[in-house]
Order: sequence, then C-alpha cells, then structure tokens
Amino acid sequence: METFKKIYKAIFEEKLVEEMLSFGVFKSLKKGEHHVCKNSYMIGVPLMISGALKILREDHDGHLVLYFIRPGETCSLTLINQTKRVKSDVCSVAQLDTELLILPKEKSEEWMGKYPSWQSFVLNTYQKRVHTLLELVDSFAFYKKEDRILRYIKEKADVMKTAKLKYNHQQVADDLYSSRVVISRILKKLEEQGRVKLGRGIIEIL
Repeated sequence: METFKKIYKAIFEEKLVEEMLSFGVFKSLKKGEHHVCKNSYMIGVPLMISGALKILREDHDGHLVLYFIRPGETCSLTLINQTKRVKSDVCSVAQLDTELLILPKEKSEEWMGKYPSWQSFVLNTYQKRVHTLLELVDSFAFYKKEDRILRYIKEKADVMKTAKLKYNHQQVADDLYSSRVVISRILKKLEEQGRVKLGRGIIEIL
C-alpha cells in the first residue's frame, strides 16, 4: 500500500488515490505468470506497482511482443476493451514478480468526469501506446534487423533492470516472431560490432 501511494500520489489527487485503495483489489503475479490470456475478458483496470508486464500478440505460429508496462503505468488495450466490453486480443505476462492494483471498470469510467488527473492519465496512456506501436511499425519497415533486435534487447534489459540478460537466442526469436537461426546470426554480428557480449544463455549489453 505504501509503495502504491508513493508512486501514484505524484500522479493523482490524494482523494483519488484513497478511492483507488478503497475500491481496488491488490493482485500478485509470479515471474512468467499470465495476467490476461487471449480471448478472455479483462476484469478491471490494472495499475502497476512493481515488476513488469509484457504485452504480446499471439497466433498459432508464435507471438510478437508489443510493449512492456512498468510501475506507474496501465495498459491502453485494457482501457479500450473495458469500454467496449470485448474479449482480449492480447496476452500479458509477468516479466518479474509483479504487484498490481485492479480498479473496477465502473470507477474508471466515473473518474473520467470526476478527476482531471485520471482523464489526463488515460489520455496520456493512449498517446504513449500509439507512439510505441508506431515505433514498432517503423522498426519493421525502416530499421536494419540488427538495430531492431538491439533496440528490443535494450528495452528488455531496462525492464529487467540489468545489462546482463539471462535470455537465450530462442527466447529472443520467440518474442520477435522470428527464427533462432536468424536471431543467432544477427546477435553474432552485433557481438562482432562490440555492441553485445554473448555467453551461454546470456546476452550482455555493452
């Protein structure tokens, strides 16, 4: 509770924070545990307190990571799906042991007209995620493969709070909807350029 207050009192009115704590439900996830699965209904709006969530799009052949959610953030797709009352077309998976506060969708809608800070938070979340998804499109359309992969690894390292990732080539391939052979070749090229250092199941950002 104290961690939640420390993060969100810098974002919201004190009265809104108290309402969130009154109506919200705390939820803990272990690393690797799903918060939302594809084709399930999203129950409530999550506010991140600690850890990180990976938001990904799946099909029968694999998945593609869309973005990460960190403390002080929520998921724009959750906000949209809550409004439309539709099933989720993405999955969210804990990257670390993670703690959330789940807010009732009815309160989320009520606060849009009641608290300017909540309205700004929601609109800023939409804007940030549109920018993130445009960057993802740009990375496929305009970036060299090695730059796209390095960009993703750096973001993953930032989320995990380490420059030395316990992350093998197959896991990178899975997250980027690619093949291990392609990823291994590009990581080797990045190592030759002095941008990463590779070990057994380790990728270190230099």
